[in-house]
Amino acid sequence: MKLKFKLFSGLTVLLLLSLGCNLPFSNIGQTPTPLIPTAFPPTRSVPFPTQPGVPSVTPAAPVSPTPVSPTPTLPVLLEPPGTATETVTLASLLNTPLTDVRRSLIYPVGGFEGFGSCDPALTTPAFQGDLPGEVELGSLPFYGVTVSSCGWQRDETITMTLTQPDGSTKVETLTFDPDMGVTGFYSFGYGALLGRYTVTVSGRAATLTHSFTVVAPRRAALLEGRDGWIYLTGFVPGQRLRFVAFDNPPNSMLLVRLGWREFFADSRGNLLLQDTTYADYVVILTDDGQYYRRNDLLSFFISDAFRPAVVPPCAGPSSRLADVAQARVVPGGGPNNVRQSPGLRSPLLGQVPAGQKVMIFSDPPVCADNMLWWYIGDMGNISGWTSEGQGSTYWLEPTE
Repeated sequence: MKLKFKLFSGLTVLLLLSLGCNLPFSNIGQTPTPLIPTAFPPTRSVPFPTQPGVPSVTPAAPVSPTPVSPTPTLPVLLEPPGTATETVTLASLLNTPLTDVRRSLIYPVGGFEGFGSCDPALTTPAFQGDLPGEVELGSLPFYGVTVSSCGWQRDETITMTLTQPDGSTKVETLTFDPDMGVTGFYSFGYGALLGRYTVTVSGRAATLTHSFTVVAPRRAALLEGRDGWIYLTGFVPGQRLRFVAFDNPPNSMLLVRLGWREFFADSRGNLLLQDTTYADYVVILTDDGQYYRRNDLLSFFISDAFRPAVVPPCAGPSSRLADVAQARVVPGGGPNNVRQSPGLRSPLLGQVPAGQKVMIFSDPPVCADNMLWWYIGDMGNISGWTSEGQGSTYWLEPTE
């Protein structure tokens, strides 16, 4: 089934809306509100780690009435003294070609299964799902650490307390929903306290506890902070790191490349960036094909869709559409046929008139009947497969 123009299901939308204030999003231009205290440069309220190269991840400022400052002896994920620091601005981005990054792509909108539901037969409070024993910074999904429980009474008031390594606490009061249970979301980023955290879930009939340990990254990682700070750690000393930024125009599923910058990891393999581009999507690329993204919902769905399409060998004109998401039927000619699947024998779904723009989706192109076929849509009226051209003649051309 094609996921073209597919919107989130009602359940997914409700889930995201209901959890939006707790999810560890790092929205551009907004102050994130993670659940765990966070230190951000240039403030240095805690000492640097004694182990060179150890980064610092931090969630958000605590909501408890009397925040407790981290104990000075506790390790915090901050960059070591002397770490290379750079600032990237919109004006500093380069617009020179990149062969391994698309100029534009269609936001691959889809849904996900959420975080499960409670078994109605469960009447004794218990944790649900897999609970982590260790959390390695830089490896978390966009929603962070989730701790869910079921088996409470309908509409029962449940208290969730997160005790941090320094002894400070974050307390939430939730109402049990028999369908969704109660869930705490805990986000960690640049500047986080390292060490043992304990989640305590309390109701009228029971108290549940679970502990996990937050550790520094053991591999190359991108760690986010507030106000556009990005900490890159664990890379090869001197390694080239390309910062690529995309914009998402209003009311569209399109991401357009704004530009890119080249940086290099310092002698310990670290780099601290302050991103002031306010880009909607950012990816960091290395020359060995690895990529690192901010930990947000958009990155979750894009995955590696920023890479150009792999064009199979095919007769006909050389493709010009591998790295773009927008094209048009060449003006002055006839309409392009749109078919149910690649190939001239496939059922005809309709036509796109000459000069009209189409969107090119992320489905890999297919060679059939000596023509290269792309899966396209013309703003909701029709979607299907159409050919880029035949022989030496182009029927589709990029508009970027």
